[in-house]
Amino acid sequence: MKVTKVEKLTDTKFLNLYNLTYDNGVKWTISSRRDVSDLMAVSGRMKADAVTIIPILKQKNKDFVVLIKEFRYSINKHVWTFPSGLVEDGEDAKVSAQRELGEEIGAFDILDIEPVTDVCLKSEGMTDETTIVFKAHIGELSIQNLQDNEKIKVVPVEVSKIPTFMKKVIKNGEVFSLVAAIYLPTLKQ
Repeated sequence: MKVTKVEKLTDTKFLNLYNLTYDNGVKWTISSRRDVSDLMAVSGRMKADAVTIIPILKQKNKDFVVLIKEFRYSINKHVWTFPSGLVEDGEDAKVSAQRELGEEIGAFDILDIEPVTDVCLKSEGMTDETTIVFKAHIGELSIQNLQDNEKIKVVPVEVSKIPTFMKKVIKNGEVFSLVAAIYLPTLKQ
């Protein structure tokens, strides 16, 4: 199918709404971080809009996954997740992942970092936002470098205790991001 018309409905810094009209007459409203010419439905371009990083910290011969408990304004709730953030214009996704580790959890000593996914869609029914998931082995944690609107608590969880930790979070009525819910159970000591 082909998009025959794009109408931009909003004009904000990080996210906008667009009405798309297709050659078969279907009209669809989407949210996107992209400009009109760069919308995936128009350009077909798969590029990383964001990164998510699974940080592993070794302490006293034990592996810890470093989670964050972050307040998310869009749902007015804290979410258990991994460090993540937007890829800046012209920035390589791996460089973005390294930057986000420093900003969100104070991990400036990155021993290795590799992608575990290619570019993937996050919620394709309503947005063309994409992410790449990385796994990183990190050294000691330092001081976070958060933006004023970021509310992030850093919580290292021993990998061998992930099942118990996840049950406790769910029992307390708290929520995991989709990426954390998928990847946490796969981590092994």
